[in-house]
Amino acid sequence: MVGDRQQASIAVTHGLVRRLSTRELLGMLVHEISHVRHNDMWVMGMADLFTGVTGLLSTADQFLLLLNLPLLLLSSAREYDADLGAVKLTGPPEAPASALAKIDPYQGWSLEQVLLLGRWSPDRSFLRTHPETKDRICRLRGLTSDLPETPALGMPPAAPLLVDDFARVVRTGPRWYFNGLQY
Repeated sequence: MVGDRQQASIAVTHGLVRRLSTRELLGMLVHEISHVRHNDMWVMGMADLFTGVTGLLSTADQFLLLLNLPLLLLSSAREYDADLGAVKLTGPPEAPASALAKIDPYQGWSLEQVLLLGRWSPDRSFLRTHPETKDRICRLRGLTSDLPETPALGMPPAAPLLVDDFARVVRTGPRWYFNGLQY
């Protein structure tokens, strides 16, 4: 059967006519005419189209995932480097380690609650861009305060950041513009 409601054709082979009785052939033809009447060719065509598009998108997604996996590993390495840079700039590693421990329970929680309808899983996903917080904390606590005085992350050497200066900046709060952006 081909076509649509306005112009449909039903093909019957010679072998079908030879093997079926007249009543069976009539039943088969009426069945096909019923498909035409209900516009099933269009419905099945759309289903076939959606199946093809879904398969194409799935294949593209798998390809893109394979391309991005090395970037996820790079992101984890950059997080460790940023932790080391923070210690080099601010001093003892206990403060960043303690901060990580305090904020870890809230990482991604609200967005995952909404998108996953409350099924947030604390298990490690291979798609996470950050290393496990406990691993970062262990690395930070393993650092000593006598790290070499080299510029962190390619930045020029700067005067040590004083905790009081930082607290004063944080207490002032953000400045708001009319467009809603802050600095």
